[in-house]
Amino acid sequence: MEAVWLASQNRRKRARGAAARHLRRRERCWRLGLRDGRFLDRRPPPSEVPDALVVIVTSAFPLLIEEWDRKYPHNPVSSGAHDG
Repeated sequence: MEAVWLASQNRRKRARGAAARHLRRRERCWRLGLRDGRFLDRRPPPSEVPDALVVIVTSAFPLLIEEWDRKYPHNPVSSGAHDG
């Protein structure tokens, strides 16, 4: 049976860390940065995320960034500012 993947924005109510999309599979979580499209962590290995899933998520970045900026106006992606 193939595992189900879930994409979510942020586990916390406040965006404290990097602007990212979380990709989850079972108990594992990968953070894909909304500012540059790169994986933010070395573990779990980014190579475990299917390329097709990364393409789907990154193709939705304009919408995801708009939603992030609306939800977290103090840490907007569109401003070009760095995460802090």
